[in-house]
Amino acid sequence: VRYVFRGDHGAGIVNTFSQDLEPESVTISNDDRFAFVSCQRNNAILKIDMFNQRIIELYSLGAKNWTSFNIDTSDMNDAANLRYHTVYSFYQPAQLAYSVIDGKGYVVSVDTGKMTTYTQAQHGYAFNDGVRARVAWSDGELDTTTMNPTLLAQIQDNQQLGRVHMSRVDGYNIFNKIGDVFLFGGRGISLWDSTTMAHVFDSGDDLERRASQLYPNTFNGDCSNGNQSPTQQVDERSDDMGPEPGALASGVVGTTPVLIVGSRNGVIYVFNMRGVSANFESAHREGSTNDIWNNLYTNDAAGDQIISDMGFVGAGNSPSGTPFVYVIGQATGSLSVYNVVDVPDIF
Repeated sequence: VRYVFRGDHGAGIVNTFSQDLEPESVTISNDDRFAFVSCQRNNAILKIDMFNQRIIELYSLGAKNWTSFNIDTSDMNDAANLRYHTVYSFYQPAQLAYSVIDGKGYVVSVDTGKMTTYTQAQHGYAFNDGVRARVAWSDGELDTTTMNPTLLAQIQDNQQLGRVHMSRVDGYNIFNKIGDVFLFGGRGISLWDSTTMAHVFDSGDDLERRASQLYPNTFNGDCSNGNQSPTQQVDERSDDMGPEPGALASGVVGTTPVLIVGSRNGVIYVFNMRGVSANFESAHREGSTNDIWNNLYTNDAAGDQIISDMGFVGAGNSPSGTPFVYVIGQATGSLSVYNVVDVPDIF
């Protein structure tokens, strides 16, 4: 389990593991027996026995190997630039959901990512567990003698890995140098066996790949500057956590279990849960892109930006008889409702 900030003992600053452990969200099993708590920055999930009021285990979630998946790690391309890199990333889920598939329980996670920053003004000391890869290289934090030459060249290139934020507290080898590059966030969704917390499914590069195909003009975009348009802020989050899925909701449409995921830049993804996998169905992004954010907000045309929470209401509880999902956009101050309709496959 990641122990992010251990303090500065030379300065008399002590930060115990229990102080460093930071719960972020919780989901409960359908029988109310177990609670699963995401400790996001620590890249871990706590499993709690609610009946006996005890912690069963704190499970480390491990790391995602990007060797077989595409990822965009540079904010300097102004477009999608998905490539293969021999890097890892921590899953660091922001939200969890509990789902039963074929009679077995699973914990579903949106693997958002999170960096930890303390400032002198607010906390009394300065600390950041993230650093841009090229800065880590120039500061001599990387083991350049053992690192793959191709990877090292990519780290020195701002169009590839140079700009991406990597961990400066993980990946150290016996020479006290960083030998493996760990990024923040799995940039997707995962399924975990609720009994053993074994990792049974990873969506890979599905979110970024689908967004690059369906919404290329807002790919990995941001909404941080009111005087810019969504298209002007395209690619700005690629060096951070990419699509940054931050919310999810699960339910049943007809007889099909579904998972709905909301991302930072307003894309809502729908997956079916047939079998122990999440199969992509569709994606939707509300809002216009042809004006600056301030005007879009004023004209109620900004959509749902920085989606921070979602909820699913099934057909039996819906006033219209149609299942729907509600979506909260933190940046847009919005609450939106979308019907979830099962459209037959066309062959």
